[in-house]
Amino acid sequence: MDLKASSQKIKKAVEILRKGGVIAIPTDTVFGFVCPYWSKEGIERIFKIKKREKTKTLGIFISDKKEVNKFARKITETRKRLIYNLWPGPLTLLFEAKRNIPPYLIHPKKNTVSLRIPSHPVPLRLCREAGPLVQTSVNISGEKEIFKYKEVIKKFGNMVDYVYPQDASYSVPSTILDVSKTPFVMVRKGPVGIAKIENVLLKKIKISSDIKTNILFVCTGNTCRSPLAMGIFYKLLPENLKDKINIKSAGLRTTEGFPISDKTLTVLKENYNVNLNYLKTHILKKEHLEWADFIYVMEKTHLREIQKMGYYEKTKLLCSNKRLIEVPDPFGKDLLTYRNVAKLIERCIKKIIKEIEYRYSK
Repeated sequence: MDLKASSQKIKKAVEILRKGGVIAIPTDTVFGFVCPYWSKEGIERIFKIKKREKTKTLGIFISDKKEVNKFARKITETRKRLIYNLWPGPLTLLFEAKRNIPPYLIHPKKNTVSLRIPSHPVPLRLCREAGPLVQTSVNISGEKEIFKYKEVIKKFGNMVDYVYPQDASYSVPSTILDVSKTPFVMVRKGPVGIAKIENVLLKKIKISSDIKTNILFVCTGNTCRSPLAMGIFYKLLPENLKDKINIKSAGLRTTEGFPISDKTLTVLKENYNVNLNYLKTHILKKEHLEWADFIYVMEKTHLREIQKMGYYEKTKLLCSNKRLIEVPDPFGKDLLTYRNVAKLIERCIKKIIKEIEYRYSK
């Protein structure tokens, strides 16, 4: 890295911001438009560039956790848990706004203010040197966000005062969690997952009705237990939640594209009226793990393997309450064994569905 060149870019960006200008910068999520939070003219320009309604508010980048007190009310111990465990990072928190902050920073209907400490060094440095920054993603409202700086220059270069020449870290915007009231509500999914937030809070959160939850069941061969779990889960899931949940299954040690066990298909058909004849085995891949919001496994060995890959918060034993219960592998056993395994899976899945019902309840 050319430190001298980097320093000159930062200096140029700071000079523009201190005059109230608008620049486009890389962040730890997508590229963002920023200007000083006090620059009403800069904020007006951003709304005009994005063709965005002024009924929607912009977020604020801050550089220090203590700065939350400048903008937000009710910083309880529970809210501090999120601040001190998940900031800096790609998590935007919506707080109840203080009465003395400019009205153009407050959501007109919800009376909330949107705050985040980014982990990317560029916005952090700019916040430290030019103060809190109003920020929003680089795009026309409703269109896809941009994370490549060359695309930003091409589309918006002549509309802003400067484009910082470096790509953003991700191609998806931040997670948004509304903590202005309790229980907390996830408003937008992003890099910080549901399981990670709940692990910090030690309690369940609510989820906006337009958010889908991705559930992954994992066993060894993906021919018996995980397809059973997949079929039973779908059968027991209430109708009003079926369009909000995506379900997949995979195996840690299997061959791609094999048929599901005949006995698995028989139990699902006869006991649950579920037809999974179309289903083929899938080898567990990183894409599955990234896709999933929650991963349910059958054995402690599965749990250890996946957690070692870095997916600790979102991975659980399917049957876990006060004690951990492993789901035995029925492979090669008789049909009665398959039915007994299905009954165990059913009992455990009922608990998971209750959790999902809570998250989506109003």
